Amino acid sequence: MKLFHSGTSPFVRKLMIVAHETNLASRIELTPVPAPTVPTNTYEELAKNNPLAKIPALVLDDGMVLFDSRVICEYLDSQHGGPRLVPEGADRFRVLRLQALADGAIDAGILMRFEQSLRPEPLRWTDWLDGQARKVNGALDELEKTTFPEALDLGQIAIACAIEWLEFRRPLPDFRAGRPRLFAWFDAIQKRPSFVATAPK
Repeated sequence: MKLFHSGTSPFVRKLMIVAHETNLASRIELTPVPAPTVPTNTYEELAKNNPLAKIPALVLDDGMVLFDSRVICEYLDSQHGGPRLVPEGADRFRVLRLQALADGAIDAGILMRFEQSLRPEPLRWTDWLDGQARKVNGALDELEKTTFPEALDLGQIAIACAIEWLEFRRPLPDFRAGRPRLFAWFDAIQKRPSFVATAPK
């Protein structure tokens, strides 16, 4: 399998943690996408494999290309014999809900980062930035109230990747304040070997 990736993408990190947790990482060939990975910069080799020209994109051994981290994570989770990271039954929707919350927070943070770093300062839209910040903070407030099960699942992986990206890129000022439960959990899960192995450089 060949993965188009960026070492700082939270969506790539999410699926690579899944690959490590399912012992599939050694089967994935990493193909870096030249920086910067922004909407104004199209990498033609990636666009040939993913019509959306977005990472991650996973080329399977039979030539099929999977894109969107959620789809790739589900595929990887179907390719091993251990406990599923996306369980069956009612628990499945608890996990997928958490993943959607995490991915939505990342999407809002990325939109903030684009506005802050790509648009000239006099043209930046303050109401837009405030609206995206409300989404990120709303997600974090919801997660502060969440109790996570002991067994690792895809929802927890997605949440940890979202928080790590927010700390790495800093689209918001200090957002740890007032969220002690969430960040105690986050600091602990970051020590897991799969998280250490995939930490952004």
